[in-house]
Amino acid sequence: MADQKKKLNKKALTGFMLAISSPVLTAALMLAFDFLYRYVHYRVATVILIVTAVLFPVLGRVFSIIGLIMSIIKRESGKKLAIAGIVITALEFIVYFGICFFQLLIMLCGDVQRPVTSTASAFISLLMLVLKH
Repeated sequence: MADQKKKLNKKALTGFMLAISSPVLTAALMLAFDFLYRYVHYRVATVILIVTAVLFPVLGRVFSIIGLIMSIIKRESGKKLAIAGIVITALEFIVYFGICFFQLLIMLCGDVQRPVTSTASAFISLLMLVLKH
């Protein structure tokens, strides 16, 4: 019995993969957002960014929680992957909402001449605003 390998829980693996792929895809899309904004319709670019930044972590969290519960109940392997998926999605939510708050703060300050399309431009705008006053 001890030599048998435990079956890997697929929901835990799916949650972990969604949690890992979300920040990579979101970072790539944020770097390419100016290009997408100019050459692809801006609504398409926004929807793609929202799906990768919001939907993937939510689905990753849900699948990781279900995978953790199922792997405990069925005594399958994948508990560590599920826990890692839960922790990674929690960190993603903190970072993404921090970025949103940061950009909202910049827009409320008012000295932004053009829309803030990336985190780098948001940081530069805030820095210029602070140095100006």
